[in-house]
Amino acid sequence: MRTFEESSKLMSYDSAASAQQGLRLGQFIPHFQPIVALRTGQLAGFEILARWYHPQRGLVLPDQFISLAEKQGWIHSLTLELLRKAFEAARSIPEPLTLSINISPVQLRTPGLPALVRKAAEETGFRISGSGWKSIFSPAGNLVGTGAAIRATSRCRQEIHRFGRVR
Repeated sequence: MRTFEESSKLMSYDSAASAQQGLRLGQFIPHFQPIVALRTGQLAGFEILARWYHPQRGLVLPDQFISLAEKQGWIHSLTLELLRKAFEAARSIPEPLTLSINISPVQLRTPGLPALVRKAAEETGFRISGSGWKSIFSPAGNLVGTGAAIRATSRCRQEIHRFGRVR
C-alpha cells in the first residue's frame, strides 16, 4: 500500500507526463470568453482562456496544468501554441474588438514574451494593431499592476507596433 505522499508524487508525475503529451498532441486549446462593456452592454472583445481537452479526463482547467508548465519549463511552448490557435481563430474578429490573454507570472519576468507574441502572429498571418493587444492578466484573472507586468505589456505593445497596424 502506498502512502499519501507516494501517491501524490506518482499522480504529479503522471499528470506532468500526460500534460506534455497533450501539448505534443495539440490538446490545449483557447476558449474565448466574451468581454462586455458595462456601460453599453456591447461586446468589447474576448479574453483567451487556456483549456486542455484530455481524452480520459475531459476538460481540464488551468489550475491543473499551469504550475506544471511553469515548474517544468514548457510554459512558453504552451503559450505559443495557445496564441497560434487563438490568432488563427480570431483573424475574422472585426476591430474594435480586442483580445486579452492570461500570462503566467513566470513569463512576465521573461524578456522574450513580446517576441513570442510576434512569432505566433507572424506564423498565423494575424495582423495585430496597437488596440488588438488589450491587456495582460494574471492567472487569477486580476489585472497585474506590478512593474514587471507593466514592462511586459509595454514591450508587447512596442513589438506589436513594429510588426503591423491592422489585421
